[in-house]
Amino acid sequence: MSRVSDGEILKRGSRTATALLDVSRQEFAELRSVRDAENRAAREVAEFIRADLAIALANQPPPQVTWQK
Repeated sequence: MSRVSDGEILKRGSRTATALLDVSRQEFAELRSVRDAENRAAREVAEFIRADLAIALANQPPPQVTWQK
């Protein structure tokens, strides 16, 4: 994540998540289990990213706003 005004990098990183799944003898059940595990891992990574961005933005000074009539 970088600041638009000056291009300074505020946050850089990567995240991974692991989701367990059940392996079945039935093909459809196994495909569904894989898809559900991918969705759970994606939601978990999204939450990590959301938290990282919130922390990075909280550490920044508030922007200077000038009001004009």
